[in-house]
Amino acid sequence: MRHSEEKMRKTSIKKNMEVFEEFDLIPNQKMFLAAYAELGNITQAAHIAGISRRNHHRWMKPGEFGYRKDYPRAFEEAKEMAVERLEEEVHRRAIEGVEKGVYFRGEKIATERWYSDNLLMFRLKALAPEKYREKTEHTHRVDGQIDMINRIAGLSDEELRQLAVAPIKNEAEDESVILDIEKEN
Repeated sequence: MRHSEEKMRKTSIKKNMEVFEEFDLIPNQKMFLAAYAELGNITQAAHIAGISRRNHHRWMKPGEFGYRKDYPRAFEEAKEMAVERLEEEVHRRAIEGVEKGVYFRGEKIATERWYSDNLLMFRLKALAPEKYREKTEHTHRVDGQIDMINRIAGLSDEELRQLAVAPIKNEAEDESVILDIEKEN
């Protein structure tokens, strides 16, 4: 990461810390949440906060060391901030594009702007799922009891009376009562 990007990231994390001032949290928790809001990654946020990633999981559980009642709610806030940050990046890459170098024989000769159609499609699916979601049709083969119920439902009154008085076949035999009635028709 370039020095300017690192500096911007640190500035964003410091700004994020202000959001968590309203919560009853210890400083490490605030730092972790601010970093998570910027990065959207527990491991990286823990590294920046100088804690083990396990601390976050402990802080989420009542009765665990370091637990604060506000922490789970503050983490949800950090998660929302991370999602918004990632959505901004998706928008930037899909709509504004990303500059990439064009190289010839190992030397950069130009730059060109690349746009991500995939990210744009994901964004459309998220914003208007009823319009852009995958259209799939689900069919299921159903047999067994439902198949038997449908067959019984199609029987006449006389066939139902015959079925009611028909002896039950031994399970070892291949044919069932319903198959016997179908053969008679």
